[in-house]
Amino acid sequence: MPVDEGGVRIIGLREFHKSLKELSDDNTWTKQLREANKAAAEIIAVRARTLAPVRTGKLRSSIRSLASQKSASVAGGGARVPYFGWIDFGGIIRFKKKRGGIKRPFFTKGRIIYVALADRSQEAVNEYAEAVSDLIKRSGLNEG
Repeated sequence: MPVDEGGVRIIGLREFHKSLKELSDDNTWTKQLREANKAAAEIIAVRARTLAPVRTGKLRSSIRSLASQKSASVAGGGARVPYFGWIDFGGIIRFKKKRGGIKRPFFTKGRIIYVALADRSQEAVNEYAEAVSDLIKRSGLNEG
């Protein structure tokens, strides 16, 4: 599974899904794939939480892993933490009532999530590969 700066790309995933659909009468494999994706994303999320600065703890607790049967991601921020992108990447926060703003040096590769991905991508790939390998064995795809 190739790893690049933007994330992890899995070659053959579409064909793998098609084979699982053909072999299985039930959809238990969709849940298992989602769980495999979630476990891989959580490895990155755990590392990202350790990299996040802590003042109140909201920023750190906003970092979460997301997964479906076809993808996994790590996100931060939200309605309660709208400043997450500014903390991670930098830039300028402008105020409505004041002139100017607060500047933070801009990092194109960020300070939190992309750094966590770079640090733990191989571990996440290994976790995912092991989970998919188990799924293949249980589904009988490796027979024949």
